[in-house]
Amino acid sequence: MDERLTQLLQDADRAFSQPEVADTAVLIGRIRYRVHRRRVRRTVFGLSAAAMIAIIATMAITIRIEQRRINRLQSQIADLTEKTDATVAFVQRVLEEHEGQQRLARSNQRLASTPDPIREIQARVDQTAFSMLYQADMLYKQLNLTDSAIEAYNRVIEMFPDNRWAETARQRIKEIEEQPKTKVKGDVS
Repeated sequence: MDERLTQLLQDADRAFSQPEVADTAVLIGRIRYRVHRRRVRRTVFGLSAAAMIAIIATMAITIRIEQRRINRLQSQIADLTEKTDATVAFVQRVLEEHEGQQRLARSNQRLASTPDPIREIQARVDQTAFSMLYQADMLYKQLNLTDSAIEAYNRVIEMFPDNRWAETARQRIKEIEEQPKTKVKGDVS
């Protein structure tokens, strides 16, 4: 084993023995080139890593800023939607109220243009009483049928006791009764 160890040591010495000067300069140049390459690689790798970290950090910050902006915009949209819905509901209520007022105004107009049925009935009753009184007057004044006229006046008084023409009929009966009785042709006595 000693021999073997000795042989290994000798081989190592030969391998690391002093090279020639030309070989040494080349060797030094190669070593410097390799060291320089390693430094460049480390520097480039470090700068690349730093640049990537900076880009990722910038993107993360930008994403956070954009997310905040998006959240703010969504909140504003929700507020505007709520206000818009409230405004639309208010406008609908106002329109419904306005429409209701218009319907009420139209109904009042129709009601105002519609004649009062009680007044119409009273007018017809008054007209009928007047017609009956007029016929009684014709019997009395133009035809001199006093008894028939008194009967017609009494019918006006019976049928329309509270009417103004009933009062006129009473006055005519009183006039007839106050006049001296003369027998007239066509009178039933």
